[in-house]
Amino acid sequence: QLEELDAALEKLTAVYPRAARVVELRMFAGKSVEETAEALSLSTGTIKREFALAKNFLLTELGGLNRLASRAGGTGH
Repeated sequence: QLEELDAALEKLTAVYPRAARVVELRMFAGKSVEETAEALSLSTGTIKREFALAKNFLLTELGGLNRLASRAGGTGH
């Protein structure tokens, strides 16, 4: 599972480097939207849009919500 996530993050970086940087700061460095915006010299609105783009991209790459939920034992709803 981690290998799939790593591959999806690498693909995100290749296709949408700014969105990947937003994910890195938000998810792995624990930065808030405001802190991420400041670090990247972007507006908070841009950070929110880039994060949404990255989230959708990663979910698609990883097979969508149903596949993720089934791995976690959920229903996908």
